This record gives sequence, structure tokens and C-alpha cells, in this order.
Amino acid sequence: MKWDTATPPPASIRSWLAEEGSLTERLGRTFGQPVQVQVLSQGEGVALPHEAAAVNADSGWIREVVLFHRPDRPLLWARTFVPRMDDTNPWHIVQNLGEKPLGALIFTLEGLKRGNFHAGLAWHPAKMGETPLWHDHWGRWHRLEWRGAPLILTEIMLFDE
Repeated sequence: MKWDTATPPPASIRSWLAEEGSLTERLGRTFGQPVQVQVLSQGEGVALPHEAAAVNADSGWIREVVLFHRPDRPLLWARTFVPRMDDTNPWHIVQNLGEKPLGALIFTLEGLKRGNFHAGLAWHPAKMGETPLWHDHWGRWHRLEWRGAPLILTEIMLFDE
């Protein structure tokens, strides 16, 4: 994943990129309930460049999901990256989220620290294989820290409002 941060986002997406509340809840208010989560993959994997730079780790535990209103209407692609995942890492609880959105957990955690949002147009170099669902869509990422452990959350909007 590469990020184009030089191109300004269209006005219609700016408030989504700056949203500090739950994107899942906002998606439900905007597109209708229920917003459902489909887990695409979960397990150990390689960090994306922005993840590796933010936590100084090349690999970790990864969960990729799509949030949708209807099966034919994907709204958001999200990726959770946790370096050094084990039973002593407080983020080990995200491994059991199943079909629940991460927001259902993080907005309940006492002492959670959220870093600044980094927004841009996500793109995938053509020479790197199949074009992913998130290619050429606006998104953001930020670092969260809880009990001294980092988590990187990347969210890509799959809609045009």
C-alpha cells in the first residue's frame, strides 16, 4: 500500500477522514443499519510500510475486514496491525472479535491513547499483483496505544458520499 498525501481529498470525504467517533456508527447513520463485518483474514503477517515505520516492526498480527451495508455494498476496508502479539500484549483481546467491529472494543477502553490521523489516497503499485479492493480510495491510518502497547488501524472508505 502506498499513500498519495499530496492530493487534497474531495470535500465530500474530508469529514470522514477526520471523524474521531466510531466510523461503524457513522456508517450506520449514513447508509442504514445494520452495518456488518466480514473478516477477510486474520493471523501473523508482514507489516505495510506505514505500519512498520510507526512501530518499528516488520511483522505482527493482522486482521483485515470489510464493513458493508448489503453484500453488494462494501463501505469500509479496515486493517488492524499489532506487533509482537502474545498473551502478555493487552491487544491479544482483538484476536477474539470475530464479526464485531474493532470500534466496539476501542471506544470502551480506559486509558486508550490515539495518535493523529494520517490521511491520503491509497493505491497499489500495478507490478505487485492483483489490485486490492482498497486501491484508489481515500483512507487514513493512526496509531493507538493501550497499556503501553501499540496498534495501527488503517481504514479505507469504499464509497463516494
